[in-house]
Amino acid sequence: MTAHSTTSPLPDDAQEDQKQAGALIELCTDAALLFHDQLNDAYAFFSGRKGTKMMRRIKSEDFAHWLRWLYYQETGEAIGKEALQKAVDLCECRALFEGPEHTLYNRIALSGDEVIYNLCNGASQIVRVGGEGFAVETQSDPLFRYYRHQRPQRVPAVEGDIRELLPFINLKSASKDMELLLLVYIVSCFIPEYPHVILIASGEKGSAKSTLLRIIRRLVDPAHPLLLGLKGKTDELPQQLDQNYYAPYDNVRGLSGKVSDLLCRASTGDGDSRRALYTDDGTFNREYQRCVALNGINACAEEPDLLDRCLLIELERIPKPERRREKEFWKAFEHTTPRILHGIFQTLSKAMALHDSIEVPGGLNRMADFEQWGCAIAEALGYSTADFIAAYERNIGVQTQVVIDESDVAQCLVALMEREGGGLWQGTSSALLEKLVKVAAEEKINTKDPSWPTNGSVLSRRIRGVLSNLRDAGIHVSFPPRGGHGRKVLIQKVGQESSPAVAEQMSLESQQSGDSTAAMAAEVFGNPSPDCQPTEAENNGGDGNDGSSEDSPAAQSS
Repeated sequence: MTAHSTTSPLPDDAQEDQKQAGALIELCTDAALLFHDQLNDAYAFFSGRKGTKMMRRIKSEDFAHWLRWLYYQETGEAIGKEALQKAVDLCECRALFEGPEHTLYNRIALSGDEVIYNLCNGASQIVRVGGEGFAVETQSDPLFRYYRHQRPQRVPAVEGDIRELLPFINLKSASKDMELLLLVYIVSCFIPEYPHVILIASGEKGSAKSTLLRIIRRLVDPAHPLLLGLKGKTDELPQQLDQNYYAPYDNVRGLSGKVSDLLCRASTGDGDSRRALYTDDGTFNREYQRCVALNGINACAEEPDLLDRCLLIELERIPKPERRREKEFWKAFEHTTPRILHGIFQTLSKAMALHDSIEVPGGLNRMADFEQWGCAIAEALGYSTADFIAAYERNIGVQTQVVIDESDVAQCLVALMEREGGGLWQGTSSALLEKLVKVAAEEKINTKDPSWPTNGSVLSRRIRGVLSNLRDAGIHVSFPPRGGHGRKVLIQKVGQESSPAVAEQMSLESQQSGDSTAAMAAEVFGNPSPDCQPTEAENNGGDGNDGSSEDSPAAQSS
């Protein structure tokens, strides 16, 4: 009796698929580096057209197109769909289990003591910045993720100055603080892997707030669209923050608590994970630490925790004689960009050499890393550490007043301590609530509003949320151990605990304008808007698209 094989021969089509897939795998192994990143995602690093180095996710359409092209170049034939899928699947397995691990970055990387900036151009060029200078080089190893929205950056010129940027920005007249803080902020955006402050650009209509964010976007992380929009749903926000090293949000009216929290986490450094597919247990992970910017007419950041991380920049409305056509404005800016970039990288190099030797007198504020780098960048620009600290702490003083103005409870506490003789109040949280209700009536604050605390426990939680801001305003609130008659609250008016620079700014603004710091904050942010929902800003901005209108107003300093 003859034994028969239990394995049926493969159909001719299947045999051909296997043959093609095998041939393609051999070609790919010789032509590409297959590896995985720190999040265990599979990538390929290979030469594209004209020898340009490319890096793509193995599951991407770009890599599939490259494999088709590779097979065609070798055989003169098109590869079958099934054969291509088999080759892609095997490439992914090899990258994950046989390939090396490379840490990948978005636009800017930190390598030892050097900063590496990805120009994202066809020549695979990078800018390597160290304490002794900077140089343009060709990228030889996989280092940066690729996204379709990214655009090439101009190659820095052989000379230039970051201050050549200033004529394109309409800062508040005679505000040396704003000028110094903005220059420091822009250079700091080129330093990865540390907590960045969140820029808030404010001003009335026609002050070119969107233009400022476009300018910074073009310098730090060119992309299309240049500006992002915050819509009602927050599902897209983590993806935007992951894929954009610089994330500028246009025409923001107000931020929900959830969005504020996501932005805080992006500034400090965070990530998220979600299921890769609904049909499996796999997850898709993100890790990011980003530079974020917001603009708006009214207050667009109200949460104290978010405002503590912010830098406030005020712009002026552009006078009609100084308005320029959009195309003319951007042509001039593009012409100057290589010189500005030279100035940025030169300043960054000097700051990197100075950073470790910087000593901040009087201790650091909450955004300590930014303050340390800010002092180094200021010195690299020719300012002193004292100049930067004074400007930054005056900016913090405005933040403090904004937080207090946005909190009915904080406003009533300030008013209460102005009325209390001896600068001291103590009692239970319930008694304090009764006292504040009376103060609110005198201050014309609506205690029927749903946001007003309904009991002593809720009041205590609200006060804890603004404790540091009240302390900066000279009011200390403490909660001694609970006694037998309810939770105790001790409030003392002790004078401002912030640095002399903050107190000096508050006094100076009052003398010059005849008004209080509250008026200064209102001037920066406008009156608080009751609408806490962000506008549905277009993806590429609210005051004209990039080059979309020849007679749109664009910023130019007076």
